[in-house]
Parts: sequence; structure tokens; C-alpha cells
Amino acid sequence: MPNLRLNRYISWVRFLPVSAPTLILLTLIALWAGCQSPQQPAPAITDLSDSPRLARDPARISSTEVRENEPEIPARDALRPQPQPTPPATNRAPAETLTRSPLDTKPRRAKTPLRLEWISLAQWCQEHRLAEPRKLPGENFVQEIKSSSGLVTLTLGSHTATWNGVQFWLGFAPRSQRGVLHLHSLDLEKHLRPLLLPDPDLTPIQRTVVLDPGHGGDNLGTRSILRAAYEKDYALDWARRLAPLLAAQGWQVFLTRTNDRALSITERVEFTSEKQAVLFISLHFNSIPGHPNQRGLETYALAPQWMPSHHSRDGGEPIAFALPGNAHDEKNFLSAMKIHASLLKATKAPDRGVRRARFMGVLRNQSQPAVLIEGGYLTSPSESRNIDHPDYRQKLAEAVAAALD
Repeated sequence: MPNLRLNRYISWVRFLPVSAPTLILLTLIALWAGCQSPQQPAPAITDLSDSPRLARDPARISSTEVRENEPEIPARDALRPQPQPTPPATNRAPAETLTRSPLDTKPRRAKTPLRLEWISLAQWCQEHRLAEPRKLPGENFVQEIKSSSGLVTLTLGSHTATWNGVQFWLGFAPRSQRGVLHLHSLDLEKHLRPLLLPDPDLTPIQRTVVLDPGHGGDNLGTRSILRAAYEKDYALDWARRLAPLLAAQGWQVFLTRTNDRALSITERVEFTSEKQAVLFISLHFNSIPGHPNQRGLETYALAPQWMPSHHSRDGGEPIAFALPGNAHDEKNFLSAMKIHASLLKATKAPDRGVRRARFMGVLRNQSQPAVLIEGGYLTSPSESRNIDHPDYRQKLAEAVAAALD
């Protein structure tokens, strides 16, 4: 097509009254123009990854992507996901937790920091350079593990264990495999390791504590069966007695409330974060209507990720989610054990153990180490009489102070 146009141009320009040089110049211009091909628009490049339709279509997401973005919740008895990289040990909360607002309490699905599996207790002790577990005589399969920090006793099939005689609850009852006692890896990591191999770096340099008298205002708490007295008043008196004892030991002490007023969980959590407390202690008294013989002390710490609670409400619970307080699992548990042991020693009350729970908002939403104490049953005739007596509440206060001295 360009050659045909050029021939027509040459046949036409011959008859123009121009000089030879001019004619040659015009001919060269025509040749240059005729050699240029008309430019076509470049084809559009489609990036399939940007397609909204494909982004919404789960069938087009690879199985690898699904595993990376949404780890499956393992069955309670299977509990064998693929091994995940273990982060370096540290007593600091992850950066994400430190930067979150204390009011941002939405659970975060996270990968498990260790393999969820059953491990031979003897093998675990060997790996951690502890003495071989000792089997006690008797019908029950009971074993002891000893270290320089104390003695742990475990029973086959029982959720309850003891540390130096103080009861605590395991997440999973120990099993026997081929005659060898096995514990769940979560119990080994979250219970036995902190007790038998404590981290010295957990000792706080800063000594700031927040005391939280439970309930308040129109939130009465439990009513004593002894008389018309309520949990909110007993808890406030307990905190008022405890505060000067801790201050005398060098603690900077703050109370979430100093009078009879209502406080939301959010306000209690935010107050603790503002004070940058190294420990939050929520003070309560227990109840179980219709069971007057139920007595004893309980102390609670937040349940670790993937571990079932020992006390739950409203059915199921999100065990696969890491909560803000889980950044302090070890500190939570050790603080609860120390306080619980001191309370038992002072009161001689029945030992109902250190337990784990998620429903308690003051524990679940804390970005600081936290425990919750149940100082006895107001539905028990004998314990309600004790709790009503000022000397007993002073004894409770002195026991908590002794644990933190």
C-alpha cells in the first residue's frame, strides 16, 4: 500500500514547475512517510490477581494459601498440626500486643507456637535435664517430678496436679501410652516448665500493682446467706486492707474503685493499662446457690491459646484465638500459684486449685499480667461467717501481700 501511494505521487509531481533539487527533496520526504506503518494501540494487559471475581472465588486460592491464612483448629484428641517455627524465648509481649489499645480486645487467630501433641514425661524430663519421674506406690498411676524449685505430682487420668502440695488444674488429663505417662505439650509448656524451670527474668523491676475490688454500685455481686451483705462490699474492704500492706513493701498501689460505684470491664482494663501495672489482682467471693457444702479457695489465670477453660459460659469458647492477656501466660500462672499458696497457708481453707478461664473479661482483655481470686463461698454457712468477720478479711489481705513480698 505505501508503494502505490508513492508511485501516484511521483507521477503527479513530475508536472510541477520546480527545480530538480526541489523535486529530489520532495521525493525523499515521500519515501520516508511511506515507510512508516500506521501504529496500532497496544493490547491491554489483564492482571488476574486484581480481578474482584477471582479474589472472591475460594476455589482459585491454593491450599497452601488457605493453610497460611486460616490455620485449622485441631481436634482436641488429634491435636497434631504441622510443626510451626518457635519464636525465641522472651519475657516481653509481642510487638503487636504492645501497640494495641487496651480497648481493642478482638481475638486474634494466630499460629500455634509449639506442636500440639502428647509427649512422654520421662522424655521431656531428660530433654530438660531434670531427674527421671518417680512413680509412687499404690493403685493410682501417680508420678513425681522434682527440681530445685519444687515438686510436681501428676495422676493418670486426672486434671488436677499439685506443686509443693498446692493444687492446679491441667488443660488435659495425663494419658498412658504403652505403660508410659504422657502429658500434653501445652501442659508441659504452660504449667510444668514455669514451675520446675522458672525464668528469673520474670521478676519485675517496676513494682506497680492494680487492685480491683469486684462489682460495685448497682452490680452487687453475690449476697451472703448469713445476712444482707454483698460481695461488692466485702471485696472493697479486702482491697482497702491490702493496699497499705503492699505500699509498705514498696509497691505503688492503685485501686480501680475506692468507694461503692459501678465500673465497666472496659474501664477496669483501661485503668490498669494507663498505670502500666506489672500485676492486676481482681478480688471476688464465690457462690453456688443450692450447694451450701461447697467451700474453698480458687484462683484464676487466663487460659492459654488452644487450652480448654476449666470454667466456661455460653457454650463453646474460641480456644484457637490468642487474647491480649495470653502475652503473659507464664507470669499469669506463676502469680496465681504464689498467691493461691499463700492464701491456703494463711486460711487453712479447702484447696480448689489454680484454674484457667476465658469468660472473665478482666482477665481476657488485659494487656498486663492478671489474676482473679475467689476468696471463699458466700453461699457456705461456715465460709460466709468467716468472710463477714473483719479479722478474716485482714488475714486474706496479709496472705496476698506475703505472696508479693
